[in-house]
Amino acid sequence: YQTAYEEKMMDTLNPYGNIIWEVINEYAELDFPTAVRTRMRTYELGLDQQHIFQLSTEGLADNGTYPHDFAKTEMVASDAEVLTVAKGTGGASGWGEVEPGDVVPLASSQGAGRPLFMDMDHVDAGNRDNDHFWRSTTRGYHYNLYEPGADQVTAGGWEAYMDNSGYDDIRKNMSYASEVLNERVKDLATMIPTDSTTVCDTTYCMAKTGDEYLIYSPDGAPFDVKMLNDGETYDVEVWNVESRFIDVEQTYSFVAVGTSHTLTPPATFGYSFYIRRQGY
Repeated sequence: YQTAYEEKMMDTLNPYGNIIWEVINEYAELDFPTAVRTRMRTYELGLDQQHIFQLSTEGLADNGTYPHDFAKTEMVASDAEVLTVAKGTGGASGWGEVEPGDVVPLASSQGAGRPLFMDMDHVDAGNRDNDHFWRSTTRGYHYNLYEPGADQVTAGGWEAYMDNSGYDDIRKNMSYASEVLNERVKDLATMIPTDSTTVCDTTYCMAKTGDEYLIYSPDGAPFDVKMLNDGETYDVEVWNVESRFIDVEQTYSFVAVGTSHTLTPPATFGYSFYIRRQGY
């Protein structure tokens, strides 16, 4: 029945390109999902499209405990094309400081060599912190918001997480980032996440240096954007991260004098800056 189910699912959904397979969530060992991935990949070779696979962490045993959080080394050694980041038990997963309030390491520094999802179910379930979203996005993670259902609220005492206005805020930020990166950025593949101050003082930046930048300023302090083209004009859009009542707060242009330019956020809290060279 398992194999028949897999084949029926793949036959039905194969025409759709926006699919990532995840064999199972919160399973206590790796042998089963590895075997299923192998079987599904083989079957999809006979279909029009071949999809990628995600592997998530944190294994739930039959007794309801979590005896084994898959270590980062185990996940990196797997054949899954996409991996999900988790905080682990006592930091045992090895992904580092990835929780809200943390610095969040650059995704490319994690040594995985493949896309990483910031899996909020396994980082801080129910959290809807705008600051963490922007730190994660500009450091190169694909953000996966986790919203608890009504049954979880009742069973787990998560009533505070059902404040929809809080989720509205982060949904608004995620929608704006998606619009910029998927619709307005000229070539997303060239937008390289970086934590280097040679590109931007805030260290939260995606950039095709000289042409296009998406920068997050966590504290509202003035900062320099760098590696600009001297004499070129740049358009700036300033997004208010914190206020649900204000979206784009400022738009303006500047002419680069030299290869760096100082930008000043409108207030002392989080803002994102989308910067693009005119004519690019």
